[in-house]
Amino acid sequence: MLNVHPDPEVKPSKKLGPLFVCERERLNIITMAKLAVSTKSFTTVLLACMLVFSAHVDASITCAEVTTLLTPCISYAIFGGTVPQACCEGVKAVHAGSTTVEDHRATCSCIMDGISRIPGINYDLVGTLPETCGTTCTYKITPTTDCSKLD
Repeated sequence: MLNVHPDPEVKPSKKLGPLFVCERERLNIITMAKLAVSTKSFTTVLLACMLVFSAHVDASITCAEVTTLLTPCISYAIFGGTVPQACCEGVKAVHAGSTTVEDHRATCSCIMDGISRIPGINYDLVGTLPETCGTTCTYKITPTTDCSKLD
């Protein structure tokens, strides 16, 4: 087998199958492998820390999340009929994510803002959702609900 390295001074040091690997290249490969392992370890530790700390920093649910979770309820809130399973899952998730008075006020305001933009909403049907879905709500959504007064 011939030495095909561009630098004629570099001599092959180890045979890998039909290829020759020069010492300098072998060291580069080992260094890159160590870097890849250490980068993967660092990334794993970083993700673990993010998960642990994010669970303790803010358990509040955002308005965007509320909107996404409750969107499957819109057709029921307008037309009635059978409550979609995805709607009930969303209602339960919103309930679980809203744990403080501030959360309840923010969630209520988000719902009121969103529902006011949808023509044809039947507030009586909206009011049945928590019970129908097997959960509770500390407030009732009506056209006159004042979310700032929730406690």
